[in-house]
Amino acid sequence: MLEDNNVLEIEENKHSMLSYLAVRGQLLNQIELFDTLWDELLEQPMQYSWLRVLRINLRKLRSAIKILEPLLPLESKEWLAFLKNTADTLGSIREYDVALKECDKYTSYQLEQQIPDLYKCQELLGLKKLLGNKRKEMTDAWLQTAKPGCIANELGDLLILIKNEEKLSVEEEALANAFLQARLQSWGIKLCNRLQNEFDQDSIEKLHSLRIKVKRFRYAYDVYMNLDVDNELLECLKNVQDLLGSIHDGECDISIIEGLVAETTDLQLVKEFECFKNWRLEKTKQRFESLPNARAELITALQCNIAGARLL
Repeated sequence: MLEDNNVLEIEENKHSMLSYLAVRGQLLNQIELFDTLWDELLEQPMQYSWLRVLRINLRKLRSAIKILEPLLPLESKEWLAFLKNTADTLGSIREYDVALKECDKYTSYQLEQQIPDLYKCQELLGLKKLLGNKRKEMTDAWLQTAKPGCIANELGDLLILIKNEEKLSVEEEALANAFLQARLQSWGIKLCNRLQNEFDQDSIEKLHSLRIKVKRFRYAYDVYMNLDVDNELLECLKNVQDLLGSIHDGECDISIIEGLVAETTDLQLVKEFECFKNWRLEKTKQRFESLPNARAELITALQCNIAGARLL
């Protein structure tokens, strides 16, 4: 762990420490890969699976940079804001893509299972057409503002910093690793406390906030611990993130479709929405039922890692 007398030494060596930790987290490779994928997506914008990959990589990159924030200059807030805003824009398109996929899952589920009449509706052609049109509209709006090479341009100053070739001594490398350990432990402790003391299964807003914290910690942990990862902790993080993500997606699916059909006089469309909504609510209910055990397992995994200083 870090001692008080390490603070000055970190301040004096933060640029070289940043470069060292950026190599450990492969940040340069992440940025360059993302920039390439970004440009490819601009050329083929209807590849929505690529869009999902880009959004996840953006979140990972932002978490990996965020955890190093004490080593970064003040303008890093602008870099982080840019990454967040870009991910949010892609996320808005993704919401319609997820809803479309859920419509397909509903149709497949209906064919495979003997489902109650409450959920039965042969096809969701009307809903899928509405969602597809809206997804294309939002994609077109994004394409009007998106520019090739924007990631490398926006993060140009960061690229210069992490390309610093100044070498650290063995002692300085140890200090850099201790700094990273302290940051991961701090994030892990805060997440554990939130899971224990601020968990409210009846509050969608709090669950959404918790999902963001789980995702942020998981991505940072995965990036910097890629060679020495605790698979049990990583699996627990993934389980909770997936459950919270499915609950969030369920809320979004119903909300955005409800908005699209709010003023319709098409009775078939209204029927499709009601069938889909009832099925989606039942699916979300199942996720809620699985959440308490997943939460308890994650708390235990975090406590074991924190107690054993395993977060490095």
